[in-house]
Amino acid sequence: MHRKRKNKYKEIRAVGVVLFWMFFGALVLSLLCPLEDTGISVQEVDPSEMLEGEGIGDAAAGVEREDIAGGTDKNITWRIDADGKLTVEGTGEFSGSDLKPWYSEREKIKSAVVRVTGLKDAGYMFYHCNEMVSVDLSGFDTHDVTNMSSMFSGCRSLTSVDLSGFDTSSVTDMSFMFIDCSGLTSVNLSGFDTSSVTNMCYMFQNCRSLTSLDLSGFDTHSVTDMSWMFQTCISLTSLDVSSFDTGNVTDMVGMFCNCSSLTSLDLSGFDTSCVTDMRFMFNNCRSLTSVDLSSFDTGNVTDMHRMLYGCSSLSTICIPYNVPTLPSWSAAVLPTAAETDVWYDAAGNTYTTLPEELDYSIILAKNRIPDDM
Repeated sequence: MHRKRKNKYKEIRAVGVVLFWMFFGALVLSLLCPLEDTGISVQEVDPSEMLEGEGIGDAAAGVEREDIAGGTDKNITWRIDADGKLTVEGTGEFSGSDLKPWYSEREKIKSAVVRVTGLKDAGYMFYHCNEMVSVDLSGFDTHDVTNMSSMFSGCRSLTSVDLSGFDTSSVTDMSFMFIDCSGLTSVNLSGFDTSSVTNMCYMFQNCRSLTSLDLSGFDTHSVTDMSWMFQTCISLTSLDVSSFDTGNVTDMVGMFCNCSSLTSLDLSGFDTSCVTDMRFMFNNCRSLTSVDLSSFDTGNVTDMHRMLYGCSSLSTICIPYNVPTLPSWSAAVLPTAAETDVWYDAAGNTYTTLPEELDYSIILAKNRIPDDM
């Protein structure tokens, strides 16, 4: 009896051992076998793609992973992609200051495309985008724009820009528009309607690489300020501003200052009867050999300081009329290249400053009795 119980116990223990090893074997096989055997499929995931999840990484800032920067300002969106291309799209106005939303990222902008309508203030749009080499404005509707002040200011890497498609009929301010565009060699302004513009001061200042500039279509009858307009355009050899209506201009200070390569300048159509300031107007125009200012009525001018200073090649001047008697510090001193240089009129009289209180123009010549210009 006792032996039967003992044998029964051995049988039970043997069965338990068998079941244990069967369970253990199944467990090992489940760990070692590929998951495909169980009917479960596995897809590889690029860890970098995990950053595109909702609320993670760049997506949390509303910027696509490949973009450098971007955002939305009212109804206008902008983005700078990995290649430095700025794309601006939308309608209406920007909020905030004159500086546009991408100003803090301006050094990263290499090119730009603008597709915007309904904008009135385009001032400072590309302000100091120093690295921008090209811009596509064919999709920019400028019909409503009134301000283009400093629009391209400091775009020193821009070599050419075509604005012939711009509707500028409502623009009143073009001051500083291309100032410090030192790499600009050509600019197409053939479609410009400037009939409403009142301010052109500093418009092309320091456009050092411009060799020509066609302004024949400019209507300047509303302009009051042309100060420093072409200052330091050192590569311009000629400039035709004969079509300019300057009847309302009051300030011409430094207008052609440092245009050191200008050999000719047609100012025959200039009406300067409202101008009060002509300081530095032709300062350092050292390549000019003659200048005709016979249309200039300078009766309201209060300052001509250094008006002709540094015009070392100038040998003939048809002077302005109604030049007022000015203090020595504000008079227009006639330029000389040597201590022995002397300016004469047709009667042999000599001058060191522009003749004053004459209601007509006369010709002066350096180191000779003048004949007709």
